[in-house]
Amino acid sequence: MELSVAPRAADGYRPRLRAALEAGVRARAEATPVLGSDLSGGLDSTTLAFYADRYARQLVTVRQDAYDATNDDVKWAALARSRMGTGDHIRMEPDAAPWYAEWNSISDGDPSSPYPALRTLGFTRALAERLHDRGATIHLTGLGGDELFSPSFTHLYSLVRRHPLRAFRPMRGMQAIARWKTARTVRALIRRMPHSVWLRDMAGQLRQPDSNGPEQYWEPEARAPSWATAAAVSQSGELIREAADLLGEQSPDVLPVDFEMLRLVNADGRLTRRMSQVAERHGVAFDAPYLDDAVVDLAFRTRLEDRVSHGVFKPVLQAAVPENFPRELLSRRSKGDYSAEAYSGLARNRGSMVKEFAEGSLLQEEGLIDAEAFREFLTAVHPSTQPFRFLDATLGAEMWLRNVHNVEG
Repeated sequence: MELSVAPRAADGYRPRLRAALEAGVRARAEATPVLGSDLSGGLDSTTLAFYADRYARQLVTVRQDAYDATNDDVKWAALARSRMGTGDHIRMEPDAAPWYAEWNSISDGDPSSPYPALRTLGFTRALAERLHDRGATIHLTGLGGDELFSPSFTHLYSLVRRHPLRAFRPMRGMQAIARWKTARTVRALIRRMPHSVWLRDMAGQLRQPDSNGPEQYWEPEARAPSWATAAAVSQSGELIREAADLLGEQSPDVLPVDFEMLRLVNADGRLTRRMSQVAERHGVAFDAPYLDDAVVDLAFRTRLEDRVSHGVFKPVLQAAVPENFPRELLSRRSKGDYSAEAYSGLARNRGSMVKEFAEGSLLQEEGLIDAEAFREFLTAVHPSTQPFRFLDATLGAEMWLRNVHNVEG
């Protein structure tokens, strides 16, 4: 696999990024009499919503309420909505479509791969129905904003390789947030590890616990859940090693941040397509302007040192917000947490999960999971939602296998 990135641009990206986002939203607004747009109160969706407010003939904004009373997304969304023009607003209550409510649905109808967001499949359907009732045919999501404009550890690792002195302040900030020891952080940053070597290391660590450290050189650490069989772990390791062999010798110009951004943009593109397939049954197409070629290209061209500013959240995107964007929101220091939705969703649907996997699992038939170990996970108490990523992947794979079997008859 080859990855080449165009030369990085200086400050000129700012007006071009603003123009690219504005053009992307305007094109969607002109294609429908009623445009829907997420308005979570976060920077990504709010930026799109304000551009949509400028160009939509009729705009319907959407916000999702949270179970957790400390989640202040609602406050910021309300502030943003108060600064916009007249229009409709959809408030999705937490119980409108609880997480995992449709975990055993195989009506997505696409046998190409597992549905990537099974926990919120019911929410996507419910939202599409409400948008349809208001006449909307296109709905804008903020997918891609985090992946393109939030500095990650791969960005920091790449900045050290290009501009070591400029990496010190962002390193200290990220270290404080993640609570990493200084010595460990420095060792991780100064180590050079080709992607193929990193992958081979990961192939042998699938049974290891998460390190929760700064060693994510190229992408998140590969791990296997406790219910994966030895055969599944062995096969996964072999596939990872094959991927490492395909990489071969990468150009030294390829940075970890470029690979990670490309991987996440591809993942967001697949998710947007699958969500849109679900919503289109109600006459609504989901769209993600941040994934437009022009926007992605500018994000890749932005200089590494411009992507980080001490005390400023997503400085590149902040430079591209509309002129009437609420200045108060630019200084927001919180981020909405939806772990309560995950816990509640599992609690509501645990019984059906245990029952269906006890009655028969195609993953178990294929020798990929230990159904008893999976049942133990479902009935256990979890102090964090981190293991839920394995739950989502397992449920998605099971439903995909059932979908394939149905299609094949």
